Amino acid sequence: MCDTPSAAARCRASIRTFPNAARRSASYSSAKLHGEHSTVTTLATEPAGSQVLPQDTEGLGAGIREIWNAFRRHWLVLAVIVLLVMALAVTATFLIPPKYDATLRLRVEPSQNMLVGQPTTGSNMPDQSIVETEASIMKSHELAADVVRKLGLANDEEFTKHLDPMPANPTKAQIDQRVDEVADEVASNVSVGREKSTYVVDLKFRSKDPVKAARIANALAASYIEQSVSRRTGTATRQSAMIQKRLDELAAVAQQADERLAQYRAANGIADEGSLSVTQQQISPLAGQVATAESEAAAARSKLAVAQQQIARGGLTAVSAVLDSQVISNLRSQRAVLMTQYGEINTKYGPRHPESLKIKEQLASIDQQIHDEANRIVGSLRSEAVAASARASSLRSDLNGLRGTQASETRASVAALSYQRAAEAAHLAYNQAAELAQRTNQIAAAPLSQAQVIEPAIQPMDPASPNKPLLLLGGFMLALLLGAGAVGLLEVLASGVRTRKQLERIGLPLLASIPVSRRPGARKSPADSIVDAPFTAYAEAFRSIRNTLTISSGKPFKVVALVSSLPGEGKTTTALSLARMMAMSGDRTLIIDADSRRAGLLSLLPTQPTTGLVEVLGEGADWASAVQKDTVENLDILPVSSSAFVQSDVFSRDRLAALLDKIRDSYDRIIFDTPPLLGVADARAIASVADAVLMVVRWDKTPRNAVRNTLDILLQDNAPIVGGVFSMVDPKSEAAGGAYYSAEYSAYYQTA
Repeated sequence: MCDTPSAAARCRASIRTFPNAARRSASYSSAKLHGEHSTVTTLATEPAGSQVLPQDTEGLGAGIREIWNAFRRHWLVLAVIVLLVMALAVTATFLIPPKYDATLRLRVEPSQNMLVGQPTTGSNMPDQSIVETEASIMKSHELAADVVRKLGLANDEEFTKHLDPMPANPTKAQIDQRVDEVADEVASNVSVGREKSTYVVDLKFRSKDPVKAARIANALAASYIEQSVSRRTGTATRQSAMIQKRLDELAAVAQQADERLAQYRAANGIADEGSLSVTQQQISPLAGQVATAESEAAAARSKLAVAQQQIARGGLTAVSAVLDSQVISNLRSQRAVLMTQYGEINTKYGPRHPESLKIKEQLASIDQQIHDEANRIVGSLRSEAVAASARASSLRSDLNGLRGTQASETRASVAALSYQRAAEAAHLAYNQAAELAQRTNQIAAAPLSQAQVIEPAIQPMDPASPNKPLLLLGGFMLALLLGAGAVGLLEVLASGVRTRKQLERIGLPLLASIPVSRRPGARKSPADSIVDAPFTAYAEAFRSIRNTLTISSGKPFKVVALVSSLPGEGKTTTALSLARMMAMSGDRTLIIDADSRRAGLLSLLPTQPTTGLVEVLGEGADWASAVQKDTVENLDILPVSSSAFVQSDVFSRDRLAALLDKIRDSYDRIIFDTPPLLGVADARAIASVADAVLMVVRWDKTPRNAVRNTLDILLQDNAPIVGGVFSMVDPKSEAAGGAYYSAEYSAYYQTA
């Protein structure tokens, strides 16, 4: 600030013009001062010729610090709320009756079909929803009602305390209704959970009695298994009867289909499946015979044709069949022998020799035989050709007749095939029904449970409810939430001035922030710490105020009035502390107690004064005789003789000005401790005759409207307002800069 000589000169030069500037600022309207910084602010806080630097924008860190300060200011409220809520939470936690969870583990096997016991394989893997369905059945009202009946829980106090009492002689309907009501209570305490994606299910029952919890859990599992078996066997029995009835119907249908097929086959000459009909059996060899006959006929006709051609060319003897005949060959051999003999005899005896004629007759006979044999052979060829053709024609005719019959049988076979398929379908349905009937009969005869108890429920040792650590943690979190809400509400509803910016928005520059004096072993009044520990942050604040009031190249402020809006703002302590600081700095100082109704400085005097300010102003008493010495050298006190109500005209402007004219030359500094300005009019007159007016504002307590109204009144009276002073400031608050800079300046202050 003004540590060096050059800096001190600049400060004095800037403060020299301060009175006129302060008085000029009085002409500003209150509305303008509320919206802007006045000229006083600039002159009081900045050296002449200096430039006001822009303030740093508040960031996240400033917001966090403000929240922390809010909790620190209202820590007592937060602590009270947390303690009250935690006390309620602890009480409620220990008042809640403990409940125990008995857990039983079952394995639900969905691999068998519930209705017919058909195993699911391949793509029909066990449906996971079956396990979920069975888990829902375990929590059903029907199962709970069965357990209530078996264990006799209808009169159990744990489950009937919220129900109307039963009559002395209840009817069956009333008993059933009570069982249903208790079953609802029992079912509400059942919880079933599946272990991940397995077939293992945890069945839990919650009760105040651990033994009862285990007993009911086991009873629920036993009833569930019993009902599951009953459902399966009952379903299998009913299904077996239905399937048997259907089996009889299918047997009759299959028999009718077989009879219809047999009758049709018999009527149409259709052989059984896998065998040939009579027509089919005849056609195959007949077709071969026809082919052979036609071949033979063709061969016979061919031989006849060749023979006829040979006869035409060379006679009968040229026919191949004739030439190949053994008879003709023998006859030709005989003829050859006779021809030899005939030649010899004809040569020897001549043609007319009887032997020659005899041989000649024998030759004619042989030729005739050859001719007849040739004609017979040719005729035989002709007959064979005719017979072969006739036989082939007859066989072909028979074959054509059989093929016509075969076509009729083929058409009948198509119809027979449909009858056969109907019969096969009837037999297949019958076989399937018979197999199904066999399985259902097996299930009905040997019932199996779909669930199996893996671990029975045992008596739990530790209660599952209430979860005390969780409840206490929840209570603590709720307590913090409510406490934070209360702190936030207090912050929102707070009307006190807390920061420099808030004070400057009202139109009052901040000269200093006086922290709360909390030195161990300090005297009753914080003003005593000025003497005992002159190098604390508290004393340094008043040293700063003194420098502001006294450093000037012109005429420094001699008469300083300290005013406040309301009582209890620390104005008297501030005035006394400032007076002692000035006296300790070598200034002849007089502090005047102008609060006639409270007389705050009387407690500092060793004896009760008989003459005071009221007597000096009102009765013309000598002021010098009313002045008393303070414990600090160079400091005098002009007190009031006693706290009393006086006439308002005693503190008139003229009387105060006349008194100041008398004592001004005797002191370097004169400080007025005034009454609250908004409640007592005396302070307005005192402020109007002072050279400088300091407004004491209790930090975070004095309402903004009170400060604003006080400032408006002072401006209307043309009072020379210098600035405001925060009193009783939290050292760690932003106004004091404690949390941000106190660590940096700790070495400069006296701490003990």
